Amino acid sequence: MPQTSTFFFIFVLFVCLCFQSKAFPLFEGKSLRNTLINAHAESSGIIKLQKDSDNTFYVEADLCSPLGCHNSSNSSNSTAPSDQYDTVKMMISIANDETLVAENCLDFDSYNCSTHDCHKLPYACTVDFPSFHANVTYAKSHVYLDSTYWVLESAYLYIAQSCYTEATSLGIGSGKSGVLGLGTGSGAKDDFRSSPKFSIFINSDLTAGELLFKEDPASFAQSSKPLYTLNANSTWQIPTRGGSIQIESSSVDLNGNIMFDINSDAIGLPKSVYDLFLSDFRSIDSVSCEIDSNYKPSCSTSKQLKDLPEIILSFNVYNIKIPSQIYASLQNDTGSDIYFKLNFKATSPNLTDNSYVSQNFKDSLILDANFMSYYYTVFDASNSSNMIYLYPSINAPSQNNLIKWIGGGVGGVFLLVGICCCVKKKKSTVENKSTVNNTTADNNQQGINNSIFGSSHFNYPGYYDPAQLQGVYHQLPQGYAPPMNNGVNLQGRASNRGK
Repeated sequence: MPQTSTFFFIFVLFVCLCFQSKAFPLFEGKSLRNTLINAHAESSGIIKLQKDSDNTFYVEADLCSPLGCHNSSNSSNSTAPSDQYDTVKMMISIANDETLVAENCLDFDSYNCSTHDCHKLPYACTVDFPSFHANVTYAKSHVYLDSTYWVLESAYLYIAQSCYTEATSLGIGSGKSGVLGLGTGSGAKDDFRSSPKFSIFINSDLTAGELLFKEDPASFAQSSKPLYTLNANSTWQIPTRGGSIQIESSSVDLNGNIMFDINSDAIGLPKSVYDLFLSDFRSIDSVSCEIDSNYKPSCSTSKQLKDLPEIILSFNVYNIKIPSQIYASLQNDTGSDIYFKLNFKATSPNLTDNSYVSQNFKDSLILDANFMSYYYTVFDASNSSNMIYLYPSINAPSQNNLIKWIGGGVGGVFLLVGICCCVKKKKSTVENKSTVNNTTADNNQQGINNSIFGSSHFNYPGYYDPAQLQGVYHQLPQGYAPPMNNGVNLQGRASNRGK
């Protein structure tokens, strides 16, 4: 009996410590199911991005009528009975303020507003999502994603009564109940409970990812500083008036918005831009592509894919690099030729299936899941402006390997210099000393160029921390000016279409 009491005391003590330290997620703060009704966070502020067979990302969320939900700010009883809410799969749209539940819309599952009163209101409007157009009515139902960070209570929900798309073969919405908008316009900003900030990480195989209501480059990026800082509007779109898309010395004008869509399966260009871009890409030396394809044209090259040129998005003061890791998908390597899919597509309301976009997005350049897998992307409206930060993802080529190669190259240079100095001391004549000095200088220059800046690892479309490279420069021989490629300033360059 005393032994039993001892074990019971230890068990009670262990449980108390768990509550105190929040060692178990189930006991953690307001973000999980013991407050409000939502428990879809893996941990505080982190939601799993998942994929179904229809190849679209989704999150799990809880829907309920205001009569069946409890607001944490107004109620001490903050847990709703499970029969008063539905857990459903929701696609997410970065470029929309609106959150939509489908009552009658394409292949979406029909949400039965008669089972849980949606509190419809007699107001109707139309809403464009990237891949479909919806006729909707307002409702006062609530949506809970992570109750500490994102809850739709104050803004109206939209109930889709009918929808239209030309992407009929895609089965848009299959197995989902609606779309969750992550814009910050108007009342949508109130959906962010803590601060209007989130970030997206997508796995390298594009099968899953994380939606985080915070910024976490330490876990998902190779650097603590972003490569690019971009100004955006309330739906995270970036104006590109006077912009261009560059391949080598060729340029195509780009006027419209850049937007992010994790459910796009290729980088989308307006049809008129796409046609010119594909013509430029086909003119690259040792590259050939099919002519009349609007969707991921098949191409071949005698080069290695990593040796294909970077594509540059040039707009405002930005030059964003799109390396071949993003835009070229290997299909077959015959030894003499490599066959790949070009990860671009034409988009228009007049096209069908994968190339269809609704009217509001017809002039947009769409950055897809491949792009967002390469760049860990942070969306931040916490300081009264919408900023987007692009970090080199852990999926991108490693900076650490780059620094090791550069360090090894510098070490080799100094070893060569040391050997040459020893040889020089053994020479007795001024002529010999002069010869050795010239040889040393030549070898020093050649060693730096070949071992460091001529390295294929340096030219590979990866990224590096400028602070680390600055330390390398300090070790170089005094007076040496390395031929660093800091990127090409592509602003204002005239188009060269007759390559």
